[in-house]
Amino acid sequence: MILRSLGPRLAHITGVMCLGMLLFSGCGTGTPSSLAKGPVSTNTPSGTNVSTGAQLGLIWNKGDSTLRTLVGVPGSTQLGPALFPVGAYSAGAFAPVTQTALLIDPKGNLRIMTLPATAPSTVAQNISPSSVIALAPRGGYAAVFAPGSTSVLMVSGLPQAPALSTLSAAAAIEGAAVSDAGTLLLATSAGSNGITVTSISASGGRSSLASLAGYGGMSFIAGSEDSLIADAAANTLARYHGGVASVLATHANGLNQPFAVAASQDGH
Repeated sequence: MILRSLGPRLAHITGVMCLGMLLFSGCGTGTPSSLAKGPVSTNTPSGTNVSTGAQLGLIWNKGDSTLRTLVGVPGSTQLGPALFPVGAYSAGAFAPVTQTALLIDPKGNLRIMTLPATAPSTVAQNISPSSVIALAPRGGYAAVFAPGSTSVLMVSGLPQAPALSTLSAAAAIEGAAVSDAGTLLLATSAGSNGITVTSISASGGRSSLASLAGYGGMSFIAGSEDSLIADAAANTLARYHGGVASVLATHANGLNQPFAVAASQDGH
């Protein structure tokens, strides 16, 4: 279901699975209906096929592991053709502000591509193909990690001068988010005690931020150190400011088993 009518506290925050506009909860991993309209073909063209007409950039389509164009205008958008054949990449993410995509191929190469160029270049090697890429809201940082692992590859200086560093986690990683200032949030397994969320500053300082019954997604608000964290078991969405949580939505508002959350670039 799509979460609606959450009142003034949520007037400027909504969650997202892919586009940064909607909060999805308890609805599986299907493609949002607004994207499913029109010709969404699984017959992926070869080469770098880019749609003509109005475009909103690119999006990583988890359903078939392809990087696709977004065709149309806000409110009327369709998935366009894939830029690369199915199977060319196993993971990806796109930063609309910098028009930059990070991609991981099946051989474990982390690659970067900034539009209008459509030929990715290699940034790092020996990356797990099952890794997840978490981008900062404005695309200057990225966290790359394999769920269940205990290390994160941090990429800074995007897109012009990527620099790499590795951070360790105390337990298996469930999720990560990174701010525009390079602050990293790590959600790690605490066994029967649920999930622990740790904040790691760009200088390396660590502090415990939250304890969750279940991981429901987290992200930062663009240009801010405020974060959004959802609890999939408690069915809550909270905004953390200065380490203090303000609950924005609960099951009473229709939140049911959330699995991802984000804010749009203008704070909605």
